[in-house]
Amino acid sequence: MADWRKKLDAFLQFNEREVLTHAGTVSMAIAKQLAEDEYERFNARRLAEEASTELDDDLDTLRQQIDSPPPDGDEQARGGGR
Repeated sequence: MADWRKKLDAFLQFNEREVLTHAGTVSMAIAKQLAEDEYERFNARRLAEEASTELDDDLDTLRQQIDSPPPDGDEQARGGGR
């Protein structure tokens, strides 16, 4: 375990990050609340992007259906018929 700690400390120092020598100053409850708040923001963005992608896919499908000719013999689809 000490070997991993040394490797992690070296990695952080190499990337010019601070290596904590104490337990920190943020309580578990505050850290949990911060994480939950950040996840809520992330999830809202993710859902909005997902909805936008689905809408774009639906619009592309409709455009393809409008632009493609109807199958042969389908007079009603072309507006003909009777």
